[in-house]
Amino acid sequence: MRNQGNLGVITSRVRTGISLIALAVAATLISLLVLTCRPAVAASQDAPPYVIAVHLSSENRSATGPEEVHAIRHFVTRRVELLNASGGINGRRVAVAFFDDHSDGEETKANVDRALTIPNLIAMVGLSNSTRGAPVVERIGNRGVPLISEISVETLFADYPNIFSLTRSVRDEHAVFREFSRDGYKKIAFVGAEDDLYTKVYREHIEASGSEVLFVSTFWLKGKIEDHAGDVERAIDDIKNSGADLIFLSIGSKRGAAFLKRLSAAGVEIPVFIGRGSIKDLVADASGGGQGYQGSLYEIAEGGIANLYNERLEKLMRRPDTPEPEKPYSKYAVGYGTRYADLVALIAEAATEGLKAEITAKRPAPDIGVLRSLIAQEIGLLEEGKRVWRGWAQDWSFTRERASSERCLLVWRPKGASGSILAPTQYVRTGSDRVSRVPVLYVHLDMERIFHVDSNDKSFEAEFYFTSRSDPPVPMDSIEFTNAELSPETAKPMVYHREVHQEPADAAGKPGARVYKVSGRFRFEPDLRKYPFDEQIFSISFQPVTTAAAFFIQPPAESVRGHVFSVDGWRVGNHYVGTNELIIRSISGPSSEERVIPYYNFNYTWVMKRQVVDYILRVVVPLTFILIVAYVAIFIPRSEFEAIMGIQVTALLSAIALYLALNQPAADDATLSDIIFLMAYAAISAMIAISVLEVNTTIAQSEVMLHMIHVVQVYLVPVVALATIGIVIAAASYDLSVPEMLGRMLR
Repeated sequence: MRNQGNLGVITSRVRTGISLIALAVAATLISLLVLTCRPAVAASQDAPPYVIAVHLSSENRSATGPEEVHAIRHFVTRRVELLNASGGINGRRVAVAFFDDHSDGEETKANVDRALTIPNLIAMVGLSNSTRGAPVVERIGNRGVPLISEISVETLFADYPNIFSLTRSVRDEHAVFREFSRDGYKKIAFVGAEDDLYTKVYREHIEASGSEVLFVSTFWLKGKIEDHAGDVERAIDDIKNSGADLIFLSIGSKRGAAFLKRLSAAGVEIPVFIGRGSIKDLVADASGGGQGYQGSLYEIAEGGIANLYNERLEKLMRRPDTPEPEKPYSKYAVGYGTRYADLVALIAEAATEGLKAEITAKRPAPDIGVLRSLIAQEIGLLEEGKRVWRGWAQDWSFTRERASSERCLLVWRPKGASGSILAPTQYVRTGSDRVSRVPVLYVHLDMERIFHVDSNDKSFEAEFYFTSRSDPPVPMDSIEFTNAELSPETAKPMVYHREVHQEPADAAGKPGARVYKVSGRFRFEPDLRKYPFDEQIFSISFQPVTTAAAFFIQPPAESVRGHVFSVDGWRVGNHYVGTNELIIRSISGPSSEERVIPYYNFNYTWVMKRQVVDYILRVVVPLTFILIVAYVAIFIPRSEFEAIMGIQVTALLSAIALYLALNQPAADDATLSDIIFLMAYAAISAMIAISVLEVNTTIAQSEVMLHMIHVVQVYLVPVVALATIGIVIAAASYDLSVPEMLGRMLR
């Protein structure tokens, strides 16, 4: 078995060498092909680019607005660069034009008018507010320009099939509020912004839903809280005396925090549902606005779930072709920027598909008006439950109101708590009008140890404690560990668990908790291109066993999860909990129509870096001595040519033997370790070749040639070899590319 293992390693090394040679040949052929085709490519790029207008609002919520805008510019610009590098739209470049309305309605109208004058405008993205968007919807709709906006009032664009929304519609958000209020809130005190269209339409939806909800108090606020102090005090007195069991507050975050502060001063602790605004901004008020309010707060999630990351974005930010911005963005800003970048790419793909259909039908190239119509038609095919488009940030599809089909998740700040989490029950739309109740599983995974990491087998073993609580309880058998290794005998997951502790529900209604000891073998996907200076991702992934028994998870804060544990040969770095929406592709009906079924996958993830001390001692140090011996041999007199060649050839064979004896994981691509050895081979081979040239009778007659050979052999070859190896090691150690490392050294 040992000989078979060595043979496998040797075979892997030979395959790697052949792959490198094939790669070099392929690169040469591709370069020649590019040079040959350059005139044709240039010709296609000379055509005026198709333009997509992106509308921004830089003063939107001053605490996060500027960061969001910078993130949009960064990720959209990068996405357009990638689109053009891959051929643009049918060989024609894509350009983006940014328009900033600074949260001013008049400037919004002026920006839209300017954008509509662009000759090659094919679509628009943006318009972050229904109130500012309302005056321009008609002119955009009549011109047939596809628009994917943040307008959530679906009635504004119902008559224009070219207009979509990247956010949820008011109708969908109200469906969640309707089911939420049915579970215990019948008497509602309404506080809304008089000048906000979203709030007015939201109230209309509540009133149209029937007599289940009774408005026992109504207060419309126009302007600042301070300017209407008397009216606010009377409204609060009315709320106290109305018998309301819930306050619907939709006046924005800043004014909302001030209103909550006055509610606190009046001794009101009624639960509050936030319409316009967010809990995060309400409780950020250091003066004690939302932060000091003792009642529970609820909202439809904006900006993600606390302590839960978007797994797709985490992977995106680790990709080598995703450049880091000058200043790191928050998770919310990254999500915001990548959503806009997704929609620009979606429009470009829709245009490409529309043009392909025209070419297939052998129709002449469409004018810009027809192309706009084709784009709207292609986007309209992304119907919820039937088709999705996979982007950087999420999977995109649209409801029958042409609003985003993303989930309306209910966020809760419990009474007296400092942060917000998912509410215990979620209300998920499973059809056009049907809403299902889905439990939230409050989970804590306490890792004890990770061991037996095998990069060749792509697996590792782990032991951890799994704590969960929910109402109703979710049994462990309803949870599937999706990256568990399957037994070769039974094809069942090699994961074992047993209950070690149980806590009953308390008198306040807090659900009980169950603690399980879990052990097993799990899969991971190593990226070995930077071996042995690589960083790998180790995850424990799980999801509901069936979509019929779905659940969401809410992890605790990172400070609670930050349990220190050791892994032999690795250093534990970053840790996060992520979620990723996946889809099951299926068919339905007698005509086999395409259907997609969404479900969620959750991951407890650790980012770990391989320790390189062993590699340095076993490989880099011996290889350095081999290079030194080969180099020192050049100072032996030329009369002892056989001795020189014997030493240098032996050094080359020693380097090859060291490589073959190295117990490194087999990789399909060349690793940094492979590159280091190739540099060493090249250096020793160059020394051998130069030694042969020195004794060549023809060259020996020229003092100039001998001097040049001497300079190359004594100075250039060792400096280039050692510098190249050093730069590779330094770049990997600092997690930089080789060009970035060179740039730092030159600076």
